[in-house]
Amino acid sequence: MKEPNTIKISANLSSVDVGYIDILIQKGIFSSRTDFLHYAAKKEIDNHRSDLKKIIAADSQTMLTDDHSVSGFEVLIGRYDIDDSFVNKLWLKQTVVNYYVIGQLHFNGIQHEDRLFKIVKSVKVFGKLYASDSIYNHYVGK
Repeated sequence: MKEPNTIKISANLSSVDVGYIDILIQKGIFSSRTDFLHYAAKKEIDNHRSDLKKIIAADSQTMLTDDHSVSGFEVLIGRYDIDDSFVNKLWLKQTVVNYYVIGQLHFNGIQHEDRLFKIVKSVKVFGKLYASDSIYNHYVGK
């Protein structure tokens, strides 16, 4: 089954804030509470775009400084799938990377974890990581 591209979160808001949101929905400004929350989240992300760029740049420098054997740092935004075919391509190119993911990263049916761990040195995911227990523990359990 393919995982959805959205992740459900919950938030506790005051009844007054929810009341204001419901008024906006009733008047047709937003179609639902979810619609309002999507809008509010996107607006705040846009308001902090320059902060996010600085944070990502600083994180990339830290990740590269911490591991001198790495030849690359990649920021992935969206949904990405890594399988044995992809791992083999990197292996043949002798590419060693760090991945900084904003969104979703799926490790699908990896049979050669030792190879994966040699070429993908670190993974930092802001969003959701889907992986076997051993892969998850390798990258997150450090």
